[in-house]
Amino acid sequence: MMPFRIAGHLVFLTLGVLSIYYAAERVCYTDAAWQFFLRVNDEGFLFPMGRYGVAISEIPLFLAVKAGLPFNALIYLFSFSYIALYYLAWRLCTYTFNNQAAGIALLLSLTLGWKHGFLHTVTETHQAMVFAILFYAFIDSHESLRNWWKYIVGTLLAFATYLCHPVGLFMICFASGYYAVSRKKIAQFEPYIYVGCCLLPSLFSFFVKTHGYDDQFYTELKKVGELIPKFFTLYPVQFLESRFGLYWLPLFVSLLALALYYFNRLYLRMATFIISILVYVVIACIAFNQGDSDMMMEKTFLPAIFMLSIAFADQLIHFGRISLTRKSILIALLCFAGIKYIIEGCKYYEQRVSFIRKMVEKTGIPDCDKFYFKRSDQHNELMLAPWGFGTETLVLSKFYYTKQISIYSSWEGDSAYKDNTLFMGATFEPKHVSQLNPRYFSLNNNPYQPINNP
Repeated sequence: MMPFRIAGHLVFLTLGVLSIYYAAERVCYTDAAWQFFLRVNDEGFLFPMGRYGVAISEIPLFLAVKAGLPFNALIYLFSFSYIALYYLAWRLCTYTFNNQAAGIALLLSLTLGWKHGFLHTVTETHQAMVFAILFYAFIDSHESLRNWWKYIVGTLLAFATYLCHPVGLFMICFASGYYAVSRKKIAQFEPYIYVGCCLLPSLFSFFVKTHGYDDQFYTELKKVGELIPKFFTLYPVQFLESRFGLYWLPLFVSLLALALYYFNRLYLRMATFIISILVYVVIACIAFNQGDSDMMMEKTFLPAIFMLSIAFADQLIHFGRISLTRKSILIALLCFAGIKYIIEGCKYYEQRVSFIRKMVEKTGIPDCDKFYFKRSDQHNELMLAPWGFGTETLVLSKFYYTKQISIYSSWEGDSAYKDNTLFMGATFEPKHVSQLNPRYFSLNNNPYQPINNP
């Protein structure tokens, strides 16, 4: 199995280098910048929308802040630590569990169907996917364990997946179902335990109002009867159609998996794969029918990438007519073809960082470090989501310059910037400048100044 491991090391080495080279781009995008700021400023953990499954990924930055590392070191660590975490998961799959199929699936899931998503450093969906692959690797590799021990660990991994993000339910359902079909355990109790620990809280969330952010998607699912007749006009469907250049690789891998199923006459596994993909895509298109940014839409379809990666890796690893070396070369080619799109996305966000730096450099007013502009005056597509622009500019200015600057993007009728004691890092959660952690952040009480022609 050495060729597979070499391919894996090369892929993660590449992703690690990209995470360091594009650290500013990965950390200073809206969600990542806001979470980075809160975790550094408060010197603690942060679980947005109750996503407690992300706790492990927050440990490196927490320890670094407590150790008092320099700010720029925190930026690089924050960006790289997520890739390091995924690398650790890959090593567990490949070396500890000796499940080469799970290791290959992780490589494919991290590289296929991504362009902007690599820049969404803190996405909980990515972390849910990693836990789901660990879950699959564990249950598929521990047939000799006592049932009660295997059930406990498997259930914990399944629930950790769900705690990262609710879409973890679909990944656990597929992993459990695929395991049940391939191991002939459909009539046994085990796979239903794993599904149940995620399905029950999901049903509760569906029928009982939850956090506002998640509730909107459950609400959209309840409109299924209204949305199905106009399914092909929904934004997610149009997104998939218009991004064929990005999704041809996952489609190609799916066709390879189907060919291997047909060649080996594994029709039940083939049906499990096809039905799972179709059901998830339909549900995702309905739940996210209102659309979002490219970054968020790529994240929406990650569970489907997870499913096809598991299916293809399982068939490839057991196909005896191709040598290990050729299989490894195929995996490496697929992964690096996917990384090509990731690099394209990185270059786009590199332009965005350059745009923000030019705005910061425009300020140049002595004794003033807080500025604002009207959103109606700014039409540059690189602005993207403006709600966290105050935090993005604070973090970027601290990273690149000696003086810290925060630029607030205000809307028509907004007057929050008139309070010179506020740091408008996010439109929904202003902070008093005295609440900034003096070890890393500092803004004065002088009034906000306008930026003309931002």
